[in-house]
Amino acid sequence: MALPGTADLEIYHGDSWSQTFRLLSEGAPLDLTGATLKSSAVSRYGSNQGQAVDLSATAGTNPGEIVLSLPANGIPVGEYSYDVQVTKGAVVTTWLRGTIVVIPDVTA
Repeated sequence: MALPGTADLEIYHGDSWSQTFRLLSEGAPLDLTGATLKSSAVSRYGSNQGQAVDLSATAGTNPGEIVLSLPANGIPVGEYSYDVQVTKGAVVTTWLRGTIVVIPDVTA
């Protein structure tokens, strides 16, 4: 698979949300020992256009897993471009990218 992989996501505004991904290198789970994970999203349209939001990217419980989640205060309704980077030593690799659509909720 060519890097970065693509995953487009939909989230309901106000909901608790996280998504687990498994990163593979040559068919084996990526060794995340000593790695730093980083993820950001940038608003694509509307009054928040260009607004950056830091997402939480942490190592999961299984080898090669990362867990992507929203900041505690969430993010506004809209469409965002995001990516996930893994830094190991001096090597920075963008493993994942895509679009996050935050959909307005009906029930408050």
